[in-house]
Amino acid sequence: MSSFGPWAYWASAAALLMLLGTLLFLSLRAAAYSHLTSAALTALALLHPAFAQAANRVDSALFALVVYGIAVAALAFARRRDPRRIILLGTSLATVQLVSPVCGALSMLSMPLVLRNALVSKQSGRTMGHVVSVLFIPVLSAMTLGYAWLVRYHDAPLWMQGRVHWIGGLAGLVCSAIATAPLVVWAMAERHRPAGAEEAVGALCGIVVATGTLDSWLGLGRGLDVTSAVGPLAIIALGNCRPGERRIASAMLLMLSCVAASWGSAAFAARFLDGYA
Repeated sequence: MSSFGPWAYWASAAALLMLLGTLLFLSLRAAAYSHLTSAALTALALLHPAFAQAANRVDSALFALVVYGIAVAALAFARRRDPRRIILLGTSLATVQLVSPVCGALSMLSMPLVLRNALVSKQSGRTMGHVVSVLFIPVLSAMTLGYAWLVRYHDAPLWMQGRVHWIGGLAGLVCSAIATAPLVVWAMAERHRPAGAEEAVGALCGIVVATGTLDSWLGLGRGLDVTSAVGPLAIIALGNCRPGERRIASAMLLMLSCVAASWGSAAFAARFLDGYA
């Protein structure tokens, strides 16, 4: 399970899940949901098969945390550009590389496009300055991690040797698409859509699907269930949703759909994906 002992592993998993749950609960309370509703939605977000499996509980919780951090930092930067939020966004893009290099690379490439309205300025020099400021930390982190990997490992990775898992990649695509489908459909169909959050949440759903596909295709995703980030992304969407008459009913329907989709995705993965990990 882990090299530093089962007790430390379980303590780490519990601490990460408590931290994630606390952040989700506080974000819902900040969006004027009641204590009971916030607790129920948070519990549904954590009711994911990845958190019930001892082998990948820590990795999946870390992934959910860092994706949640990217979403929060991206929305904060979109609302107001200042040095603190630029550093926060860059740090979140760099941190995710430690958990999932594929997700880190995809996030680093896509976030400037998602935040183009916030990055673009009437002065071209200022626009370039914003882009460089946001990407400096994650690019430096990617270079450092790449160099460390080359020093540590002498063999070429599997994808450079042509040893890719085509069927596993297809199964990973299907699993990730199943898990993210309720959130994508809800964002498209909900009349009270998230105010300013739909692009960031939609892009991160796409990144989750792409990460799940590439991890399975390249044989990199052992011990990590990327769909664990769907619940936190749904909470982000709900927290930025405009109030409406059926707000609570819609939120409950979304979270229950995400729970059903995540367990359905896990069942599909157990049947088709495990043999290609």
